[in-house]
Parts: sequence; structure tokens; C-alpha cells
Amino acid sequence: MVQVHFPEFHKAYESLSGIKKADVARLLMLYVHGGVYMDMDVECRYPLDGILCAAQVSCTCLIFFVLKLQTVAAGAVLGEENDIHAVLLENRDAGSLVSNAVMISQRRHPFFLKAIHEIFEAPWCGSDPVQCSGPRMIERLTSEYRDSGDSHPRVAELQSNGTHSKLLRLPFEFFSPNIAMWNSATMQKACRSSGAHLDTSRGGVRETRKSQICRMLDRALRNPDALRTREP
Repeated sequence: MVQVHFPEFHKAYESLSGIKKADVARLLMLYVHGGVYMDMDVECRYPLDGILCAAQVSCTCLIFFVLKLQTVAAGAVLGEENDIHAVLLENRDAGSLVSNAVMISQRRHPFFLKAIHEIFEAPWCGSDPVQCSGPRMIERLTSEYRDSGDSHPRVAELQSNGTHSKLLRLPFEFFSPNIAMWNSATMQKACRSSGAHLDTSRGGVRETRKSQICRMLDRALRNPDALRTREP
């Protein structure tokens, strides 16, 4: 598929590691054909009908009562990483982290074309697939999408070279309620090393986001289904 649709990148593609090739393949299939990509360890906790509808530019029938999102025609939908992972494994103390584990798109959405070019045209990038072709790269590109003025903050728009494309980010409760148990020791260590988790910078005392996340981790370790009861 690379040779047919992006022959200029074929030689570089052949030199990639297996993980990077898999990252490129999912982006390429979504760009050329559109559709749904999901990792094997995610799940859909809400009906797919409305989510699929969001990936159609002409569609305005998406109804997420959970998000209070009435209608949208985003063209592309990305799922976010579990907040516990974002904070304790990726040090995202503010904001969420988008993942490449769930990606839904109409065909030829500009975001995925941009991602493909980013992988092959970023000479600064090293050998880490997470940084160069995986979720950190996807997150970095989504930051270029600015607030579209849409009524819902999770819908953003990119304006580039006279084209407009929208992107919808869905919180982790939609697809990733489970935590990576094999990384539990690392996450617990991050909680122990972060002190009292209190923020006094504004004259008062309030719990930091990291403290909240550590309490979420504790609940999830004691009860793996704990996060399934959370609503976005």
C-alpha cells in the first residue's frame, strides 16, 4: 500500500522497525480507505453508531448525552489514553493524552495525511516509536488543531493551505477504562515520589491533579472495574 499510494516513502518504510511499520499501516489504511482502527485491548463502552456518524463530514446526527454533544461532523475521531497512564507514565500533569489505539475517520482526512508525512519527514526524530510514529506523535499533531469555536470544547478545527478539517477527541471512558496492570509498580512509585500532592500556589490549599489520579489508581488496583462506573 505504501508503494502504491506513497512511493516516495517506500524505501524509508522498508527500513522502519516492525512497530513503526504497524503505526504507519494503520494511518495509511485510515487515510486511503477510511474506517475504524482499534487495538485489541480497548473496548467500546458506548454504541458505535453515533461515533461512526461523527466520522462523516456530511453527517450531523451524533448524539452523546454523556458529553452533551448534540451534533457534529468532525470527519475524524480519536480516543484518549487512560488519564492514569497520561499522568503517571507520561507526566501529563495538565491536559489529557490522545492515543493511536482508537482512530476513526472518513477517507482522505487531512489529519492522517499530515501524520504520515510527519513520520517520514521529521529528521529530528530518533528510534522511539512512541515518540516518532505512535501516540506522542499523534498528540503533538493534535495540538496544532485549535479551538474551532464549536459549541463543544472537544471539537477542534485545523485550517491549513485553505482547507478545513475537524477532529473530535473522546475521553478515555469511551474506550480505555482499563489500566495497564503490568505497569502498576511504576505508577505506584510515581505516586509515592510526588509528595503531599497539595497546591498552595494560589493562596489556598487544594488537591493536585496528580493526587486525584493516584486515588483513581488505588481504586482501580483494588477493583479493576472501578473506572467503568465513571462517566466522561
